[in-house]
Amino acid sequence: MKGAFIAGTNFIVGTQNPNYWKGAFEKLDFNIVVDLFMTPTAMALADVVLPSASFAERDGVRAWWSPLTAQNRAIRVGECRSDAEICFELAKRLNPDFQFKDLDDLYQFYLTPSGYDLEEVRDRHWIMPPKHTAAMPYGRHEEGLLRADGTPGFNTPSGKVELASSLLREWGYDPLPSYKEPDFSPVSRPDLAEEYPLILNTGSRTMAFFHSEHRQITSVRLQNPDPLVEVNPDTARSLGIDEGDWVWIENQFGQCNRPVQDAGQVQLRAPAGDDDPAQLVGARVGDRPGLRSDGIQRQHAHAAGHPFVDRLRRQSDQVDAVPPAQGRYGRPARIQGDVTMPAMGLWIDIEFCTGCRSCESACRQEHGLEPDEFGIKVTEHLLNRGQTYNFIPIPTDLCDLCADRMEGGARRPACAHSCMAHVMEYGPISELASRLANKPRSALWAPKPRPRDRRPFA
Repeated sequence: MKGAFIAGTNFIVGTQNPNYWKGAFEKLDFNIVVDLFMTPTAMALADVVLPSASFAERDGVRAWWSPLTAQNRAIRVGECRSDAEICFELAKRLNPDFQFKDLDDLYQFYLTPSGYDLEEVRDRHWIMPPKHTAAMPYGRHEEGLLRADGTPGFNTPSGKVELASSLLREWGYDPLPSYKEPDFSPVSRPDLAEEYPLILNTGSRTMAFFHSEHRQITSVRLQNPDPLVEVNPDTARSLGIDEGDWVWIENQFGQCNRPVQDAGQVQLRAPAGDDDPAQLVGARVGDRPGLRSDGIQRQHAHAAGHPFVDRLRRQSDQVDAVPPAQGRYGRPARIQGDVTMPAMGLWIDIEFCTGCRSCESACRQEHGLEPDEFGIKVTEHLLNRGQTYNFIPIPTDLCDLCADRMEGGARRPACAHSCMAHVMEYGPISELASRLANKPRSALWAPKPRPRDRRPFA
């Protein structure tokens, strides 16, 4: 194996033991990634990234269940191409005798059993299958449309809905579903349960995202800005953890950190043989820290090296015996609080500040300041005999970077949020400091955190 063509997947944040797979793909000579966004997989592995087309940029036909539908492209953006177009061009180059001249020719081939012409389907958009045919969704078993011999019934040896599969029995397997205890559960590995007393589920979801998708879209990300871990309130109290605290989640495979969400209203179901739901903790699949408010991927200082909950999932040595989905459930884990958070600061691009004073107004509005009070003050500087004129926003001693606002869930202090020229950025000082080398005409404000009872706006 010399290379990989990676499309329709972001496996670095969605598979078990991601470091293992990342290392394996890094050994290949050449990797191509097709995606709409620069995902962690694309950024980590791709030698070439091909821009994929969105749903509005694609032609196609669909016959999943019913009806028969056509997807008609509305726009074409730059050089973006659909997965189908990319794979079609690749197939033509790999097979000199490829029988189709273009995608329309291939789609027409797909439609041959239906008896419809591609242009007719496109014109009608969707077509319901004729009644009394095998494509109709309901009642087909009554008319003998599911079986090759044409007799009524389902397409099973008995003609019935088989709760016990006669084919599995014939092949020497148990005809009924059976339960297999997860390999690393407290029942299977009581030795691990002593060190890691909690049970981790990494398969939960949120309505804001789909698998690992959409986390780089600002408006969606703001609905769920942080990767959370759900903890039973009794468990949190026993560990001295409050909602919003950042904690380490650890097991024998690795660690990651997450802020705590109270799971008191979440109905968590304990696994077989365990009657205590307080043992359960839940982390969402595909979650990752480190996205700026503008959607650009990066690591936060407190997450560097431990970004993905998938680090805590690894398959057992007996791969064939364990279903892939089982890796998301029943993993041992422990939670430790007191995650050291990075010192935060405010980076200001002096060169492009326009002097609009939106930051002053936002600060005054946020904290109810008097006209002669300032949390941040825009100063004017005429330099080099009048050849250089700078506006420089300077935070005052009253500034604590809107500590109460940030604790309330805001993503940025009021000044940075309202900056019309977008010359202010809030983040870990260790990250912002690197900007100074590339942007000499900029400044970094790093106030010393104050206790709550000494905050200037309290």
